[in-house]
Amino acid sequence: MTATDDAGRAAAPVAKYWPEFADNGKEETTVRQLLAHQAGLVAPEADLTPEDLRAWTPVADTLARQAPAWVPGTAYAYHALTFGWLAGEVLRRATGLRPGQWLREHVVGPLNLTMTFGADPASADLHPLADPLPITEPEAAAMMAAAFAEPMIARSISLGRVFDAARIIQAANEEPWLSVEIPAGNLVTNARSLARLYAATVGEVDGVRLLGPEIVRDARAVRSEGRPFVGPDVNSGWGTGFMTSSVHRPMIGPGSFGHDGLGGCLGFAHPESEIAFAYQTAQPGGLPDDRADALSHALRACL
Repeated sequence: MTATDDAGRAAAPVAKYWPEFADNGKEETTVRQLLAHQAGLVAPEADLTPEDLRAWTPVADTLARQAPAWVPGTAYAYHALTFGWLAGEVLRRATGLRPGQWLREHVVGPLNLTMTFGADPASADLHPLADPLPITEPEAAAMMAAAFAEPMIARSISLGRVFDAARIIQAANEEPWLSVEIPAGNLVTNARSLARLYAATVGEVDGVRLLGPEIVRDARAVRSEGRPFVGPDVNSGWGTGFMTSSVHRPMIGPGSFGHDGLGGCLGFAHPESEIAFAYQTAQPGGLPDDRADALSHALRACL
């Protein structure tokens, strides 16, 4: 596939691959808008069950039926967990593989990674996170309280009331969360595998390269920034599927692309320096959690 092909696919309507998605005024929503958090489907409006998550299609069908919260492409807000079903269903319709299957066949196997969506909570390879540190900073606590006061944010994190948004870090270590496939929320891996994955986006790793240079340039171009439609404005920037270097997550400077995660982890790559970085922690920090940024700053100072 050429970079031109990839750009064309990103500009194509989601409904080209997922016809049911065209319902309720979403017929012109593009794949790029979906991947840049501009689709207006931040949270499922209908209540879901653990069985719905396990079956996959009920969640995708719920999102396909509902109307967007804004005209797609005119605003953005982080689609924290629905993103996994939105991008994942496009992938499934285009390839016939659910995200976990595609990850295993096209990434984990070729790169020899330790990486799955979900895991057996009793596995010896799984190291549960410790209890989160208390949030004692008044401004940070107020920001979190304000975010969860937004119904759309609370429903986004709870995935339609399946989980308790207020204790999501604890829930992420429990069987209901780990026993299903949540592509935007329960990747289980280690820092070495995550860094190896990002390394394969900017160069060859044992003969494997996941993204070509033109695709990387297109993917890391900033598509969404500024005040979001809902949620706190933390000065983030978003490309096509990736978080871009910003005030919130500078990584090692302009050109970096990657993603952070619940509990303080961070992974990214920087094509110009051919650097890939991953940080994971067994102890979630409070807010603000600047540990990954401090490490990124130290790495940048070494260049």
